[in-house]
Amino acid sequence: MQKSVVKKCLVGSIMLVFLTATIIPSALGITQTTGQRTNQRPAGDGISYLMIPDSTADTVGKYDAYDGTYLGDIINGVGRFSTPKNAIFGPDGNIYVSDQVEDSVFVFDTSGTYLSTYADASDGLNNIRGIDFRGTHLFVTSGDAYVAEFSGPHTRLPNFIDDGSDSFDILFLPDGRALVADIAGSTDNIRLYSSAGVLQQVLFQINFPEQIQTDSLAPGAYLNAAFSANVISDFELTGTIVQSTPHTSNSGVFRLGNGNLLATSSAGVQEIQPGTGSIIQTEKTGVGQFIELSEPPGNLPPYEPNTPSPTHGATNVPLNAILSWVGGDPNPGDTVTYDVYFDTVSPPTKKASNQSATTYTPSSLAPTTKYYWKIVAWDNLGASTVGPIWDFTTKTNTPPNNPTITGPAEGKIKVATKYNFTTTDPDGDDVSYYIEWGDGTNSGWIGPSSSGDTTIQSHTWTKKGSYTIKAKAKDILGNESGWGTLEITMPFSYNIQFQLFWERLFERFPHAFPILRHLLGY
Repeated sequence: MQKSVVKKCLVGSIMLVFLTATIIPSALGITQTTGQRTNQRPAGDGISYLMIPDSTADTVGKYDAYDGTYLGDIINGVGRFSTPKNAIFGPDGNIYVSDQVEDSVFVFDTSGTYLSTYADASDGLNNIRGIDFRGTHLFVTSGDAYVAEFSGPHTRLPNFIDDGSDSFDILFLPDGRALVADIAGSTDNIRLYSSAGVLQQVLFQINFPEQIQTDSLAPGAYLNAAFSANVISDFELTGTIVQSTPHTSNSGVFRLGNGNLLATSSAGVQEIQPGTGSIIQTEKTGVGQFIELSEPPGNLPPYEPNTPSPTHGATNVPLNAILSWVGGDPNPGDTVTYDVYFDTVSPPTKKASNQSATTYTPSSLAPTTKYYWKIVAWDNLGASTVGPIWDFTTKTNTPPNNPTITGPAEGKIKVATKYNFTTTDPDGDDVSYYIEWGDGTNSGWIGPSSSGDTTIQSHTWTKKGSYTIKAKAKDILGNESGWGTLEITMPFSYNIQFQLFWERLFERFPHAFPILRHLLGY
């Protein structure tokens, strides 16, 4: 009986150990870490490889993206490299390698054959570090406190970032914004910039941050290897650090397919355990640098709409304002269309869809009114990027200027005479005219017509004499101008003496000479 009880207890203990070690952790999603690779490689051979420069051997090595195994070198840069820092795939399918000491970006094909030098000191580069492509443009970080932008080989544009930050690496996000590692002395930090290169937020401070990399197994999360802080940070765009992993003097980092981290330092390339920093395996000795995936990016969404006009928060905006923005797409050949949202409330409602133009003209703007607007960009493959909500406030309505009246100063009665009426509206509003002819008659409101256009009106006076033509204008909001005037005389006469003669003659014989009366305007 006692042996039976002991036997049952032993069997129960074994079953409990089995459940605890296998079924329960699996059911709860818990992964055990024992210092060995525990996750299984996915079926198939579609695993990309990683590229890591070695600044001691002057090579670019090839590593398994699943478990970090060193697979040999793909580029031998001996005699060309001095300190290769970052190797990335370009949109043309070639490999671009930055060299910190040579101040150059070299181009190689996938077999490792040197093709050309894309940029170097002749372009003003110095002490360069991390690089990244956005579309066909290459961006280069520098110890001279800028991020350079190139649209092609040796074609340097104005700096993308030039705010005094000491950039060590740059990583573009799918929406065109950029994460930057800044090592400017006591302000070392990870920064988020807009797609236009304007600082949006300092995410967190960290001592001497080097490579910034996407977390390949956690969408929306990113990794940073900090050299002096001796730590790898797994962080979100809110600035929240989700996990910190200790690692001495690290330079580059990548999340492997098996869940572990691949990190580089002066000790070489090492697979380490997340959280603890325990070294699982040293894949290669040497001085490893930044780590990049071999595959060029696929379709990326359009850039975030930026550079709004009117600017965000603008006041005293004209009532004839036309909205404009900057868009585009990082993928060569993609076409972009835009949805326009515009309203006096936030969030605004959609007013236009699928337009290719980067401008929009609102139907009419009210004075001293706050408007909200945003743009959603779409590429031809269905990817989209939603822009921020911007706002502006319109100016007070300004009345039109006093009209100018031009035409004959003298004329004939009972004959229609044409006069021109012109004004401009400071707000660009359409205008209407009200004309008093000086004989007790008026035109009523005529129009509207465009600001600056000339309106032609005719009038016939029935009695001789001097008259004052008066005209005023009003805009579409009912704001009226002052009066414009023109003095005229009816009838026309070449000689005062002859005029008096004819007047006395026609007064003496009121029914005589009808043809002559008509010709002379009496």
